[in-house]
Amino acid sequence: MILPGAEPEVGLDRPLDLLAACHGRIRRFCALLRRLAEPDTPFDPEAAARVHRYFETAGRDHHADEEVDLFPRLRRLRPDLAPLLERLVREHRELERLWAVVAPGLAAPEAGRDAAWREAAARFCALSLDHAALEDAELLPAARETLDAAALGPLGRAMAARRGVPYPGAG
Repeated sequence: MILPGAEPEVGLDRPLDLLAACHGRIRRFCALLRRLAEPDTPFDPEAAARVHRYFETAGRDHHADEEVDLFPRLRRLRPDLAPLLERLVREHRELERLWAVVAPGLAAPEAGRDAAWREAAARFCALSLDHAALEDAELLPAARETLDAAALGPLGRAMAARRGVPYPGAG
């Protein structure tokens, strides 16, 4: 199954490629969030709802894909990756903390999009972009080098189960 918004050739049977594709969507949604956070930008409820929906669903799934399914596999096979994995988990917690400030201003404009909200949105985007770049440069290459098809199948199946969609080829 191809996930909505995923590039047509990327499916759950290629979980590492799907994680990389998510980074592209993170970049696009952060660009939109940055525009929404500009001081003189009028509130656009449709754009705000798209950003909110993405980070509330796919963003949370992405972190769970990594922390619940990918990182434990890598920890077992590549103890040398422990510092990187620990850093990525710390960054996930910081992104979640920032998102808790940003989300209310997207879900309900009356919740306020003041200077503190704009600053949290800017920090959320900056960390999201840096985090995705680090995963693209270090995590995903290490995972591709380490995990074989026997490990990638269960990873893709777990990602499918998390999203409530069938795994390709599963009857």
